[in-house]
Parts: sequence; structure tokens; C-alpha cells
Amino acid sequence: MRLDYATDSDPQKRLPMKDASNKTIYRQLEIVDEQTGAAGTDIRVGIQSERTIQIRNRIQGANADAGSYQGSAWLIATFD
Repeated sequence: MRLDYATDSDPQKRLPMKDASNKTIYRQLEIVDEQTGAAGTDIRVGIQSERTIQIRNRIQGANADAGSYQGSAWLIATFD
């Protein structure tokens, strides 16, 4: 499983989110496999029947304007 999104010049490679006036805040995203504790933007899991996978996100900032910010990310799951 992999989380994919377009990045910008942010050195931490977080998801950029923009408001109507093009101001940017950043969101840290990760996939978490509850059974094994594996976490990151790209993890491998073996699924035999059911598996709980979470997507965690964190927004942190200072001096950011309140408002409506938008960004897009995709969860990609492939079968090997």
C-alpha cells in the first residue's frame, strides 16, 4: 500500500494544502498497519482475510491563517 501525492519544495515532503489565496499549510500523512505496527507512506502487508489499516494525519503550524485549505492524496493498493 502506498500514499501518493504531489509535493512541492517542502524538505519534509509533506502534503501541501492551499487556500483560495494560495497560502500553504502542510499535512504529514502515513499508513499504519495496526497488526504489525508498520508505518510510513509505503508499506507491504500480507492480507489473509481481514486487516485494519489506518491513515494517520497531522497538521502542525505557527503563524498560519485560519481558513479552508485543500489538498489531495491517493491510497494505492496493489496485489502481488
